[in-house]
Amino acid sequence: MPFRSIAVKPAQRFGSACFTLAVFAALFSSCVNSSFAAPAADDYEKPEPVVGKVQVQARPEIVFEAIRCLRQEDPGGVKVLSHNLQNAMIEEIFDGLPIVGKAKCLYKESYLPPNKVEFHMVESDKLKAFDGWWKLTPVSAVLTEVELATGVDFGLHIPFARQITNANTLKEIREQLADMKRLAERKQQAALHPPI
Repeated sequence: MPFRSIAVKPAQRFGSACFTLAVFAALFSSCVNSSFAAPAADDYEKPEPVVGKVQVQARPEIVFEAIRCLRQEDPGGVKVLSHNLQNAMIEEIFDGLPIVGKAKCLYKESYLPPNKVEFHMVESDKLKAFDGWWKLTPVSAVLTEVELATGVDFGLHIPFARQITNANTLKEIREQLADMKRLAERKQQAALHPPI
């Protein structure tokens, strides 16, 4: 059947446009209202972690020690409140977060030698979740693959909140991995060539 045009009176076009606009407004309103509404406590699911990986020219035990020493190299907004061989309680100020700005977070870091460090949020003034891990996998005698995974929830209830959060988290993961890689490779070189 060939396409044929249908004559529409101006009043019909206006009515049809108003109806379309009303439907769009209703759909948009329900999306926006549900985006800004906080989920019920029982419905809350922690976010999927964002993961970054890097290969480091160092033995796993040296990489493990470098991870533990990271905050001593550049303390910034990090304060170690207590620590022992198994774990540490850390208070950190995250600055420059999208939309949120600055957030204070208390978290527990657990050391599981020789290949894992986990961290879990205890409390925060703005973050809803901050959990993750460092995982070390030996590739060869002096090459280690390091995975850093972090699940963060800024508590934002706006469109594209997860995408904004994940982009910021991936940027931070890459910076942390680069800092750890520099420190671990420097420690590996010092172990291979001790001062005389």
